[in-house]
Amino acid sequence: MGLQTALWLASLLVILHDSRSHRMGWPGRRSERTALVLCTLLAWVLSSFPFVVQPITQRWALPADVEALLQVPHLRAKFFILGMSTAAFTTLHTAGMLSMHVQLLAYPWEPVSRGEESVAEGLDDELLRYQRLRSRLERFLLFSAVTLGTSTLSLGAFRNLLNELVPSQVGVLESSRVLGYGVYYTGLLASVYLPTRKTLTDVGEALAARFVRESPAAGLSWKDWSQEQQAVRTWLGLQRTALQDFQQGLSVLAPLLASLSSLALGAEG
Repeated sequence: MGLQTALWLASLLVILHDSRSHRMGWPGRRSERTALVLCTLLAWVLSSFPFVVQPITQRWALPADVEALLQVPHLRAKFFILGMSTAAFTTLHTAGMLSMHVQLLAYPWEPVSRGEESVAEGLDDELLRYQRLRSRLERFLLFSAVTLGTSTLSLGAFRNLLNELVPSQVGVLESSRVLGYGVYYTGLLASVYLPTRKTLTDVGEALAARFVRESPAAGLSWKDWSQEQQAVRTWLGLQRTALQDFQQGLSVLAPLLASLSSLALGAEG
């Protein structure tokens, strides 16, 4: 649980540093900002839902002597605060991914007004903006995966601790609940990242088509033209390796993998 807060602060520092060194690139149009705010509010509700429903339904209750055994007073309140903090940081990272998606949907982007510029310079600006959007999307995905993964892992670790401290009440925190957290937040993360990744790829394909001619120019062989195409696609991140796809998949599945790991390593019950 201490690792959670350290990772939250680390991700927040990286985001603040990025906002100072580069423009974060939040949507400029009012309609885009409105859409982003509404989607972020929905993400906040969905992220907070399990932590709000849990104390209302009271599907599990801690034994009365657990607080004394752990020497942690007001344990339920602290768990609720920890859960809501997780939801807040998850929403922050989700808002970052949603912002990238909103801007990608607005492609082709309006050129930056800085006097007369050539078509090549305008395309270079678009390529640079695309690269920044891609890197930020991958960064927010990593932050979300780490936040949700450590949160689910800490819940599973707490379940295992309860089973050790109070073996007579093994069912206080069921394994199905820990697994449910992993499935729920994996689905939430995938529902935000995968559509954004699809739009990112579509925009990249459109930029690649603009950057490279549809057929070889005069004096350029088909081999050189094909190599140029491959180089542009690789530079834009469209030619991904199996290892990169595997890493992206692990990030999306991080909450589920964390819940399965904690259950596999914990005591039976």
